[in-house]
Amino acid sequence: MFAFGSKILPGLAKIAEEFGEAQQVIGRLMMTRGRSSHWSGADLRDDLVAELADAKAAIAFFEDHALQEPERERMRRLEQIKYERFVQWHKEQAE
Repeated sequence: MFAFGSKILPGLAKIAEEFGEAQQVIGRLMMTRGRSSHWSGADLRDDLVAELADAKAAIAFFEDHALQEPERERMRRLEQIKYERFVQWHKEQAE
């Protein structure tokens, strides 16, 4: 259930896994006050880009394989609304 090949919400487990990996990198970036270099030798910005790409791919897979067309359309609408809100918040905070 929830994994690739499942008939019930395939890919949902992958979203959880990828979000967890992205959260780990985000935590490391916060702990280093945004510096890319990490004591492990990792480039945290590079790791962040990779993990966010994995998360986006997991969401795209889930959309295509688990959601019905009306759900995909609703998700796209809500995503656009939220994105526009984030842009507005960013502008307000930058003033």
